[in-house]
Amino acid sequence: MLDAGINAGQHEGGGKSLEIRRFGFNLDHGGVNGGLKVLVDGVGQNQTTQGHGQGYLGSLKSLTPELIEEATLINGPFSPEYGDFSGLGVVHIKLRESLPDTLTLRLQGGSFGTWRGFAAASPRLASGDALIAYEGSFTNGPFLNPLRYRRDNLTGSWTRHLNEHETLGFRFIGSLSGFYSSGQVPLDEVSKGRLDRFGYVDPNDGGRVHSATTSMYWRHEGGKGEVLKIDGFIARSLFDLYSNFTFYLWRWHPATRFQAAGRL
Repeated sequence: MLDAGINAGQHEGGGKSLEIRRFGFNLDHGGVNGGLKVLVDGVGQNQTTQGHGQGYLGSLKSLTPELIEEATLINGPFSPEYGDFSGLGVVHIKLRESLPDTLTLRLQGGSFGTWRGFAAASPRLASGDALIAYEGSFTNGPFLNPLRYRRDNLTGSWTRHLNEHETLGFRFIGSLSGFYSSGQVPLDEVSKGRLDRFGYVDPNDGGRVHSATTSMYWRHEGGKGEVLKIDGFIARSLFDLYSNFTFYLWRWHPATRFQAAGRL
């Protein structure tokens, strides 16, 4: 996405939302400084009611790469069609409704105890398309306090062609994840050699995320290319974040650095 001026990073153990930047503007987790609006099959991903608020994009962690069919980009400023959080553009991600193969299996591994598995079934239907897919992954990362970042994603889709002009579709996306993190360590302590740059202040920093989205749509395609689409969705997200903000205690009283913790 660098060609589009979008830079996406990560911090706090992998379970939190991506850090989004575009054209030099820091959008935090997607919503500040105008925001970058992201939709998946018409369902808005910028959630004001989750995490930091301000358009939090944590739900993007529930997407499985193999299921993305295409992504289109609209540049800002605020588009009247999309409204809030579209100040620096809109990204619309379209997911597949079927896969080329009836059965797909993939297993990957890497350094730091990293593994990833993908399994999907896409049966052939006479009057529609269907798929069900699971993605599981785990990594410890290079940190002295292992990340123990585990994510499980489940995606299901069913589409029925009612006739040559009408289509009815349903989709479910669910995700569970848990993680520990090294946190945002004080750099002055790292520069003085008293704290490893892969170290930590509190070994209990981390979090867990549970999310699910169920959506449906009805689409009518006219003979002259016109399209009428009606869709709706129900989403639920639970986000627990455990962060220690008492760095000053560690800096001045190392012996008491684990005795007080601020929880968010």
